[in-house]
Amino acid sequence: MPTNAAVESYSVYRKSWSALFQVSRSAKMFDGEGLTIATAGGKWPTMNMVFLSSPVHNAIELRGRVSAAMNYFGEQPLWLLVVFDNWIDTSIVPQPVLWESGLCFVQRCTGMEARMLSGPSGLVPELEYMFVDSPWTNRMFCDINADSYGLTSDWCGDVAEWSSRWPSQTIQRWLGCVHGVPVSTAAVQLVDNIAIVAWVATRPAHQGKGYGEAIVRHALAKAAEMWKFEKTVLYSTPAGLKLYRKLGYADVTTFSIYLAGV
Repeated sequence: MPTNAAVESYSVYRKSWSALFQVSRSAKMFDGEGLTIATAGGKWPTMNMVFLSSPVHNAIELRGRVSAAMNYFGEQPLWLLVVFDNWIDTSIVPQPVLWESGLCFVQRCTGMEARMLSGPSGLVPELEYMFVDSPWTNRMFCDINADSYGLTSDWCGDVAEWSSRWPSQTIQRWLGCVHGVPVSTAAVQLVDNIAIVAWVATRPAHQGKGYGEAIVRHALAKAAEMWKFEKTVLYSTPAGLKLYRKLGYADVTTFSIYLAGV
């Protein structure tokens, strides 16, 4: 059985993405058949996501949910399935089942939480910070994420149009700059009195210099000036685990991400 913290982590993850999708001009939402589907209407997988909304008891049930998602998307080939690992019955080996249904495993993400950050273990580099509140800073925010994760300029353009609509009342975004040039990003989103750290990225040429830690600390400090929240959570790729554990985050649960349309 998953812990309460694990279930909460997954619930907040679903709500955070759904809140961002809802402001898109092409937003569509669906709840049913053991799924939550949230789409911003774009062609990119990160703009079309499917979440399990209840436990899966056998492989037939898992195939049925994937089939329902495929029927929903129809001609849209690329979308992501987020599987809450604690909800998959131990009798199921999900990767081969999902591969047979046309989905490939992308990566495992770790849900993490902290009541407060650990103090720095060394010198945190100094950055200049820009709040994302204009078309140019929004474009830089998306461009750095595209550069960091090896995505295209087309992705950057589509996500920039979508992210320009994200509500500043519930999400704050920052650029970290070196000599006035943006090199890193971070966002903090408020969901259910919980601060979610996301969109942490650094241009490849500037990685390994501590900029990720610096901008996360800055973004959370600024969020605490505006909002009251009981804790902070994030969802880490394998590459980010070392940094976030260093900052004081503890592992809570895991999700597996699968890509359809390949």
